[in-house]
Order: sequence, then structure tokens, then C-alpha cells
Amino acid sequence: MEDWTKETLLKQWEALSQKSTVPEQSIDIDLETAPQTVSSAEALQKIWEERRKTVPEEFHVTVELEAGETHEEAVARMYPETYRLFGQGLASKKDIEHAIQTTYRGRLVSKFHKALKTYDMLQPGDVVGVAISGGKDSLLLAKLFQSLVRYSKVPFEVRFLAMDPGYAPLNRERLLFNLSWLGIPATVYRSDIFQVADEIAETPCYLCARMRRGFLYDRAQQLGCNKLALGHHFNDVIETTLLNVLWSANYKNMMPKIVARNFNNMELIRPLYFVEEQSIIAWRDMAGLKPLDCACVVTQHKVDSQRRNIKALIQMLKTLNPNVEKSILRSGENVALDAILGYTLDGKKHSFMEHYNQEDAWKQF
Repeated sequence: MEDWTKETLLKQWEALSQKSTVPEQSIDIDLETAPQTVSSAEALQKIWEERRKTVPEEFHVTVELEAGETHEEAVARMYPETYRLFGQGLASKKDIEHAIQTTYRGRLVSKFHKALKTYDMLQPGDVVGVAISGGKDSLLLAKLFQSLVRYSKVPFEVRFLAMDPGYAPLNRERLLFNLSWLGIPATVYRSDIFQVADEIAETPCYLCARMRRGFLYDRAQQLGCNKLALGHHFNDVIETTLLNVLWSANYKNMMPKIVARNFNNMELIRPLYFVEEQSIIAWRDMAGLKPLDCACVVTQHKVDSQRRNIKALIQMLKTLNPNVEKSILRSGENVALDAILGYTLDGKKHSFMEHYNQEDAWKQF
């Protein structure tokens, strides 16, 4: 007799999440006649495959309540298979939003506001497109903007956009479920970026990131946005700085905001710049969310070993200096141009020898 307990199905889900193709063996189990056992992961995969075929290129996530339904009951009705696997441990939408503003206010909301203010990210009349990958960071970013737009003294508008670059059907289903559960009215766009990046690039991750960024810029502009907000957090900033120094032999920070080069009147902003990943993880676990991680069907089973090594290095350094991450961030604010071997300005490289022993060489800075 096969084991259809929730624990077993969760293991099957995780196993399926690592595959880019549908298993050859398919088991036909009617969910309506087996509500206590759900179905096998293979049967769920088949259901999700069929549902994906019916989803248009552009899909707006909405939750419509029937008479007497709560928000959570409506989402459970809309996504019964996903809810049966992951819905039991989820906090309600109201409790999740309340926790952000109370339990996690200091660790999340305050640091979100700090980045917006420190780097002057919002101006009156802005239309911000919040890019949602389906991961924990972008889901939190969307919830923070949902609250901010209601109470901000700076008048602005917000649009939520998510991209399906070729997710396996089960990952798309989980994306839609999480957006619905959290009450994020996102527009989800389909594309074939995973497939294209895999076919034409030796380093698909780099090309995929550039293509996804361009795709999101384009869709954000179509929605009337002049800014695109991404979910990079404090630890992303620190790790990227060290990756540049130790692997790329340059000193560059992940900037809190950037003017788009190929899209007129567009800026990229990173409002989670001061928010630590551990705080986001704590919020995610409290909520009981199962967000997407990478969800890439091209590079599954592959680990970003460089970033993993950087994370381990930082943890080791923190045993010597608990504030090492803050020191790395501040180093980008305290670069002494007259005490470095060289620098790049407007794409042109310069050497300290150009200004050696010249008293007024640095007045322009």
C-alpha cells in the first residue's frame, strides 16, 4: 500500500521541484474521490500541466470571494491541490500583514523606510513597478509597498508585476497561489527566457538575469511606471561587493538605485538595501510561506559555489568582527581616491600615477 501522507507528498513535491521534465510515469487519481490523500506528485504534475495550457500570456491575479467566504477560503477553493499541500501551516493574510507592522516593524518596515529616505528613492507622482520573482524577498517587498502606498505622505502609485520565464508548471502554480494568498494583485507575464538562455549561452544565469531585467523594464514601462523596484537585500549587497573584489578583481557595490541605460525615464531601485536576509527568513517562517527559490529549469541541481563560499567567508569573519558586514557596506562610502592604485570614471581607467605628487590633482572631486 502506497503512503499518501502529507509528509510523503511534501518529499515528492521537493523531488519534483528539482526536475525540469514531467515524469514518464503518470498516475491517474481523482482528487475529488480521494480528498484525504490528495494525489501523487505525478498526478499533481499532470493537473498543473493542463492548467498551465489555459493560462494566457498575461494573467492578472485576483481573488473573488463567494458569499460568506473568507479570503483564505477563496484561495483554497481556487488552488485546492496547492492548498492541500501547503495551506495548513499558513498564517492568514491579516495576521501576516499585522506581523509586518508590529513584530517585524523594526527589522523590516523601518529599514525599508530608511533606504527610501537615505537614497531619495521616491518622489511625488512616481509610479513604481514592484518586480516579483516569487521568492521571499520580492513577496515581502510587495507587501511593504502595499502598506506604504496607503499611508505615505508622498503621493505615488504602485504596480505589481511578476514574470514566468518558463517555470515548471508546479512552480508557476505555487507563484500564483502565494500571490493570491498574500493578496498581491500582480500581473504575471509569460516568456521563454529560460529556454532561450539555455540554448544560446554558455553562462545561462548571466544572460537570463539580463534578459529578465530588460523584460521587466519593458513591461513596467507599458504599465506606466517610471521606477522598477527589485528585492535585493542587505546581504546581497555585501556578498556582491566581496564577489567583485575576490573573483572579479574590481571594487564595485550593488547600488541602491540606477538610471536605466536603455529605457528612457526609468530608474531601478532597491528598497530592501538595509534589510537583513535573516529578518526576511524569520518573517517567511512566521507566515508559513513556501516561496520559490531559483525555480530555474536550466540550472537545477547546480549551486552558486562562489556565492556559497562568500557566505561561509562572511560567517567566519563575523566570529572575529560581528559588525564586519556593516564595515564592508561603509567601505563603499569611504573610498579614498588619493590612496588607491587606480579607478574607472565614465568608462575610462585612470592610474594614481596620473596625479602623483600633484597638490591640486583631487580638487575636481
